[in-house]
Amino acid sequence: VSNTSFCLFPFQYLKLFNFKFLTSLNKMVQMERRVIPAPCRLVNTKNNCFFNSVMQCTMYIYPVVTYFESGEFTKEQRICRRFQGFIKKYIESKVMDPQFFINGLASDIHILDGNEQDAQEFLLLFYGKLTEELGLLDNVSIANVNQLRKIGRTNVMVKTFFGLVLNRLRCMSCFAVTEHTHQFRNLTLDVTESVQESVNKYLKDEVYNSEILCESCEKMAKVSVARQITAFPEVLILQLSRFINVDRKNDSYVVVSDKLQMDKKTYHLIGMVCHSGTLRNGHYVAYAKTDLSWHCFDDMNVSELKDSHISNTGAYILFYSRI
Repeated sequence: VSNTSFCLFPFQYLKLFNFKFLTSLNKMVQMERRVIPAPCRLVNTKNNCFFNSVMQCTMYIYPVVTYFESGEFTKEQRICRRFQGFIKKYIESKVMDPQFFINGLASDIHILDGNEQDAQEFLLLFYGKLTEELGLLDNVSIANVNQLRKIGRTNVMVKTFFGLVLNRLRCMSCFAVTEHTHQFRNLTLDVTESVQESVNKYLKDEVYNSEILCESCEKMAKVSVARQITAFPEVLILQLSRFINVDRKNDSYVVVSDKLQMDKKTYHLIGMVCHSGTLRNGHYVAYAKTDLSWHCFDDMNVSELKDSHISNTGAYILFYSRI
């Protein structure tokens, strides 16, 4: 009988297996982890209801908040670090004065000057700065779905909010077709009876009244435009064109449905910014779906909507999450 010892599962292999298993498990836990903050009241001291409403909706876009809350950022990523500080303070507070964050952004976002501003303009500037600090400059064009996915692997803003739209232009004189693809972070829609109708109108073929120079026949001619979404964002941001100019506003009532169809994709409503009054003298209120229930955020006044009823009056910016 041989005295040679035999081990079916050597100890060093067991240690290696445990290390790989635990590392993999830790990554899975991190991927599944979601930061779900409790509603926090935001102080409005310097006409910053536009800021408060956008930030309240942003705080309940969980992939974005989770990423920035736990991320590690360089000294050069100033806005990312300040946003992280805002998130952490929001999570640990019941009432918060966001002026420290506004002051920190003011040198990079020029509209933060203490006056009333357009919530949509702030949203685009703020999201744009975060996107840029994560590696995508404003002048970089994303040409196709593969490029969008590649950039999205390292840029949570691109992964969450960016989509692609294909524009087909047809000359009404020679019928030549030219195609252009460009990325979008939000879609601006005409005000109609419902958000769904506004989306349908955006995707419907239309003929421009003005003439442009056709590259094919080299004639001035009208063109028809057909739009097709070729890459759908995880979170779709829609803006209703309510402001005609500084002094005029379309206050028409718009039906906002919980679900939205865009081609074969289905989205559900997770947030909304509403506006009342004029652009120079108005007020913003936010509605956000906080995990299982809806809340109304009106600066320091925060209320849970037990019947899941949200007011559509003044709907201006809408956030839809892809199902």
